[in-house]
Amino acid sequence: CAPCRREMPELVEFYSRYRRNPRVSFWMINVSWSKDSREKAKSLMANKELNLPCAFSSYRTDLSLRVSSIPKVVVIDQNGSYRMIRTGYSERETLAKDLTEIVDGLLR
Repeated sequence: CAPCRREMPELVEFYSRYRRNPRVSFWMINVSWSKDSREKAKSLMANKELNLPCAFSSYRTDLSLRVSSIPKVVVIDQNGSYRMIRTGYSERETLAKDLTEIVDGLLR
């Protein structure tokens, strides 16, 4: 989706900041009801040079993560508690800044 594509550069920035930290696991998830095939999603990632770990969800995973619309960002702590659930994209908000504040707080 277009909002997802607009959000990806911020996610790449965030991922590059924490990718070597063993206490942080980061995944971009292509939802099960997406019209994009796995091949199309992988091609988009490669063409846009988006080096993010990508997983493909099942319907059950979508329900577990409460995904009803996209883009959606979920931060889950080491105990399995949701620390951030963010649906949609707003250009005036900075996703990387919000994620950094939450993750840095969890790493303390």
